[in-house]
Amino acid sequence: MFNLIYRDGKDGPVYAKRFRIGGFTRDKEYPLTRGAKGTRIFHFSVHETEENSSQISVNVYLKAVLKLRNLIRPFHFADLRIKNRGAQGNIITRHPVERVSRIMPPAKSGNEETEGPTTAPSATAERTEGSPAPSAETLHPETAPHLEEPPADPPLEQGSLFDS
Repeated sequence: MFNLIYRDGKDGPVYAKRFRIGGFTRDKEYPLTRGAKGTRIFHFSVHETEENSSQISVNVYLKAVLKLRNLIRPFHFADLRIKNRGAQGNIITRHPVERVSRIMPPAKSGNEETEGPTTAPSATAERTEGSPAPSAETLHPETAPHLEEPPADPPLEQGSLFDS
C-alpha cells in the first residue's frame, strides 16, 4: 500500500491518493503522477497493510495568501478509497501548498507491564496533593543549594559618589 500527495504542475492543484502495486521490477521507473512539468511530490509513504495505510494523517500547510485564514489543514488518508497507481487522485486543495508534515499518533497510555520495568519507590515518603513540597535541604543536604538570601549591600549615601 502506498500513500501519495503531489502537486500537478507548477501551479496546479494538490492531489492525494492511496494505491496498491501488485508487483514491480527494480531499476524501472513507474509514473505515479500525471507527469506535468513542475510536478512536486509532498508526501510518499509505504505500508504493509491497508489498516496501517489508513491510520496515516498529515497536516497540509498552505502558503499565506490574502483572505486565507486557516493555513493548516489536517488530512486523513482513511477518507480515500484505494485506487490503482495510474489514477489521478482526489483534490486536497487548489491553493498553493508550502509543505506537508505527518501527524504523529499520540503515545499509547497502556498497562505498566508494556511500558517497561518500574523503579522501586524511594526511601523518602511520597508527597500527597495536600502536603507541602519538601525543601531541598531535607532531600539531599550535601547537594542542596544555599537557601539563605545573600546580605544586601549597604545603601549608598546621597552625593557620596560626587564629593571631592
